[in-house]
Amino acid sequence: SKVLKTLESRYITRIRWYTEGKSMGLFGSDKNPRAELAVLFAKADEPMEAAIDWARSVADKAGLDPAKDEVQLIRELRRTELNLDLKTATYLVEQTAKAAR
Repeated sequence: SKVLKTLESRYITRIRWYTEGKSMGLFGSDKNPRAELAVLFAKADEPMEAAIDWARSVADKAGLDPAKDEVQLIRELRRTELNLDLKTATYLVEQTAKAAR
């Protein structure tokens, strides 16, 4: 079923996270959000623009406003892209809201 596949995918992602030695500091991830987005959108000429465009499309599909529905959009982005950590998703939503102004 779809639920089982989702749980399975999240479990595999977490196993990879632990086995690859990715660490989190006391206050969350120590990763640079811009660098993480550059990796996730490496095939794009402008990774940050591509990331914002993608976040807008996810927001549009979910009927969310990046400036008003930040928490819901963060959750939706992380559901859509399991490799997106909380810090990076939060940063991306902030940038997407700024770009929309």
